Amino acid sequence: MPSVQVLAGPHSLQRVADYARLSDDDAKDPAARGENVAIQLDECAVFRLSRPDWLHVASFDDNDISASSYSSEEREDFEKLMALVRASGVDIILCVEVTRLFRKPLEAEALIDLVWSKKTSLHTIVTTRGGYYDLRTSVGRKAIRDAVNTAAGESDNISDRVRSKKAAQARHGLPNGGSRAYGFEPDGITHIPHERAIWLEIRRRVIQGESLASIAVDLNAREIPTVKGRRWERQTIVRMLSWPRYMGKREHHGTLYDACWDGFVTPEEWEELQIALKAYKRFIHSRGDPYKYLLSGFAFCGICGKRMYGKRSCDPGGDAPKPRYRCKKFDSAGSQRACGRISRLAEPLEDFVTEAILYRFDSEEFARALAETEDAADGLGEALAEHQAKRQRLDALIADYYGDNPDNLGRDQFMLAKEAAEASLNSVTKRLEKLSAKRSLVAVPIDTPLRDAWANMPDLGWRRQIIGLVIDKVIVKSAGGKYRYKRWIFDTSRIEIIWKV
Repeated sequence: MPSVQVLAGPHSLQRVADYARLSDDDAKDPAARGENVAIQLDECAVFRLSRPDWLHVASFDDNDISASSYSSEEREDFEKLMALVRASGVDIILCVEVTRLFRKPLEAEALIDLVWSKKTSLHTIVTTRGGYYDLRTSVGRKAIRDAVNTAAGESDNISDRVRSKKAAQARHGLPNGGSRAYGFEPDGITHIPHERAIWLEIRRRVIQGESLASIAVDLNAREIPTVKGRRWERQTIVRMLSWPRYMGKREHHGTLYDACWDGFVTPEEWEELQIALKAYKRFIHSRGDPYKYLLSGFAFCGICGKRMYGKRSCDPGGDAPKPRYRCKKFDSAGSQRACGRISRLAEPLEDFVTEAILYRFDSEEFARALAETEDAADGLGEALAEHQAKRQRLDALIADYYGDNPDNLGRDQFMLAKEAAEASLNSVTKRLEKLSAKRSLVAVPIDTPLRDAWANMPDLGWRRQIIGLVIDKVIVKSAGGKYRYKRWIFDTSRIEIIWKV
């Protein structure tokens, strides 16, 4: 785009700026992109040859940008043109048709107001296809308003047709188009077997309590790409697993329709996955999701009671920095949040807590907790069925009230019934999340000691969920005497574990 120059020619010459625009440039060849706007500008240049009284001052174009009221895209060159108009650097705007320049009535009104109030030298819009709009006259202003309103009305009609088409496609369970979904061919219907197997593997690992970070690292190490050929991230996994299309449903504005393709799992299995994701998110919200420190979210200062954070630091006069849990005195804004008086080496603290947990797992108390976990795994299907039934009841209640209202419920009656149904659904949802959180132990093979599973399952997220089953807090108190614990000088009596079971 050449730079704009405000040229001062002889008084008899009218300064002209060309403008071109295309809403959708779907050229596959990058070299062909912008060809349409170039053709428009060429048409303007040819038209100007018949007007020797015109002086060309600049050309502007916006390619692949809609100008309709439904678009939030910024037209950079249009704004440059308007700046030239406000600076009185142009007298005439030339375009192939008015719809290339305006589709929003407010934009046309802003230009009309500038001309009417004599705040610009611009006075006329000309099109190469016979349009002539002198904005200094009532006839010209009416003509430009009619043209722009017609264009805006056509945009509304197009938008209505598109919305109706999409709604009809959804009701018939047809794909919405767009980017290819993982596990599906571009038609959105045909399965890709090897990607479907990966999707099911990810689902299984999430339900068994493995962290999303660990799953992403593993997939990347195996050089398994995402649908766009990129590396896996936690949010990529969450978005993919949360899509109802994988249970054979088509979603449109929050409403689910039976899809014309087969899902990867049943609605009940998909609901089980959503509960597992919610339990994972709730755990991350309460305990954090660190990459390196096992006890983040569990370790608390024994003096001020604030949460401790993992960080590498040196002893006074020490050599290389070592991982530690510290009571963090100041927050990121520099405000005091804690006492900052306690610090412990991470390695002996984590080793001590791990040994205490593994010992605890051999106790009668844990045997009861494990039995509850097995019962939870067995009862999860029943709870999921109850959850689905209550959700259907709530959906039916809302659909009936806003439909035929067969029970003739008043507004107050409906709100009371809706609140009761929502409370019942929330109660089941919370119970499901608790049951799902205990599923982390399902990843432990039968007849495998937990100590062996712990050693062979390096996933930090899984270990933290196991800790969360039996530990509420690890309180780190101020240092006592110098006692030896294994190969460290570490006073274990200054560590208090608050057990759940």
